[in-house]
Amino acid sequence: MLNLFLFLTFFGAGYADGNTGFSETGSEPYTGIRSAILNFRFTEAEQLIKKAPVPYLNAFYQVQITAWQYLITEQNERIPVFDTRLESAMDLIESQPETAERAYLLGDLQMWKAIVRMRSEEYVSAAWSGRSAMNHYKEAAELDPKNPDIRKGTGTMKYVAGAIPSRLTWLASIFGLNGSMAEGIRDLEWSARFGTVSSAESRFFLSAIELFTNRNPEKSIAHLDTLLTQYPGNGVFVLMKAVALQRDKQVPAAVALMEKEYTRFRDTMPAFSDVIRFRIAEGYYFMNRFDKAIPLFEDILAKFKGNSLRRLGHFRLGLSYELTGRRKEALAQYRKIEPNENNDFDLYMVSESERWAQTPMSDAEKKAWLGRNYFDAGFFKEAAEQYRLAMELAGKDTRLIAETHFRLGRLADHQKQTDQAVREYQLAIKLCPPDHEWIRAQSLFHLGKMEADAGRKASALAWYAKADEMEDHLFVNSLHREIDTERKRLDGK
Repeated sequence: MLNLFLFLTFFGAGYADGNTGFSETGSEPYTGIRSAILNFRFTEAEQLIKKAPVPYLNAFYQVQITAWQYLITEQNERIPVFDTRLESAMDLIESQPETAERAYLLGDLQMWKAIVRMRSEEYVSAAWSGRSAMNHYKEAAELDPKNPDIRKGTGTMKYVAGAIPSRLTWLASIFGLNGSMAEGIRDLEWSARFGTVSSAESRFFLSAIELFTNRNPEKSIAHLDTLLTQYPGNGVFVLMKAVALQRDKQVPAAVALMEKEYTRFRDTMPAFSDVIRFRIAEGYYFMNRFDKAIPLFEDILAKFKGNSLRRLGHFRLGLSYELTGRRKEALAQYRKIEPNENNDFDLYMVSESERWAQTPMSDAEKKAWLGRNYFDAGFFKEAAEQYRLAMELAGKDTRLIAETHFRLGRLADHQKQTDQAVREYQLAIKLCPPDHEWIRAQSLFHLGKMEADAGRKASALAWYAKADEMEDHLFVNSLHREIDTERKRLDGK
């Protein structure tokens, strides 16, 4: 502990001697403005901005407020307000002397624009704004290379460059990207630790990377706990922690957190609170508490209009009906799942729903789904029992037998029962029928992941190669991306 203290003191002293973040942006009243924004106290932030002394910074934070308001409500009428504020802020900041802070702020504005355009499905505009943001961040880094705040921008840029699939590296050259995921993470960690104005955003990015790319919900939760200590009013941080708890197989804890926070956002942010309720419903679904899940899903889906969660909601609700014997209502939900060829899981949902629409789910398959839900909820003993019953009832259903072996492999893998996991994955590979090759591909991938986690790089790469060769299955695109990411991680990229 003493060595750690000396290490931090040494680097802290170094930052006090020139390697500091932006001074004026990081001073009062702007620390208070940022705190109000990140705690979703937008009215308070607007009032503080009216009293703040620097017009271009005031305009910058007004853009942030409007961007957050749009992102958490998806109310399209906020977009013109965002655009007006963005244009005003750009004009004011561009009129300032050419400093690192000016370049950084312009980069952040373009990044916010990219995020808003992406959310409103204006992808070309989002891409060009992202490119502009990266150019500004590069300029800022050249002007002040030791500034930890700028490392949020450069870290994001490097991580994005490294995360581009190897087969699409030509995109990196078009957008002038270079760097690796490992380099990006190092920059973001530096910014999170030492940044003046970028610490919270960098830590949030790191939490997302750990959760969605590195599949390490424990680290994600640690980052989010730090953020929530500072910004307990930020619903996005709360929701992300709930998702991380869910991914960590702590579904009861996730539901408890969201139920506690729901009432706080119900009146002030109804659209956002509906997303929280959706995740609560999903939590009850994973726990096979269909008495709780069904009415929540029904109510939420009656309100969602074009929301990205609709497909998943209809799928979960349809399964809830199916697993409780309400076949007619299940069919009605399956028919509402619209195809989306850009997402592998959406294709899977459509494929399974079409199969169930033609042939009712067997008792064995129902047991398998109950086991799958229990596994996702973290109820491992209950999951194992449902899988056992599924195997007893499966008869000659080779698809279900192979998939259940895969699910048993995941269960054993998660519980660090390595030998058992290997046996189950290998049985899944052996028994997988030709029309469900995703089971074989996923089993190969997880065998590779186990080898990678054990430090056996050559063996891991061999399993990944076998999985990557498979092209004709439902999860081909997402699995290619995962394998590409894992290969880069093994190479330290």
